[in-house]
Amino acid sequence: MFLSRRTRPEGMAVATHPYPGLPARDVMILADWEEVPQALCFPGSGLRTELACCHTIREALGLVLNKCADLDAVVVETDLFGTPDETADFCFSLRRMAPWVWVVALESEMWEDDGMLLELGACDYFLPQAAGPLRLHEVLVQNAPMP
Repeated sequence: MFLSRRTRPEGMAVATHPYPGLPARDVMILADWEEVPQALCFPGSGLRTELACCHTIREALGLVLNKCADLDAVVVETDLFGTPDETADFCFSLRRMAPWVWVVALESEMWEDDGMLLELGACDYFLPQAAGPLRLHEVLVQNAPMP
């Protein structure tokens, strides 16, 4: 199920995709890494990013669902809500409410087996922390489904 995308207001800046003819992807980042949005959003990056600060699952779901008609992907740090289990709850709730949104999980420094999110089907892609913003950019541009 895909939701039709709303048109953007006149005069609003639109990012361009590095591959001609493809639209840029809208990505919400739920992580404590402030440098990630800046590292991902540059002219020709193919991404429009937004960093959201949330402390509870309910708050995060509210933010994501408020923008879900325009979102292509959500990047979430596995310990953002305390434990990977709580992040899995967020991801499953997001999947039920907005199944077209692609979910990328970022490894935490605090938990050893947070790769379980991918094994459980809570996320579409799991990145180890050592991967860094450039690998995340590659994953979002090349692997996420097109809007």
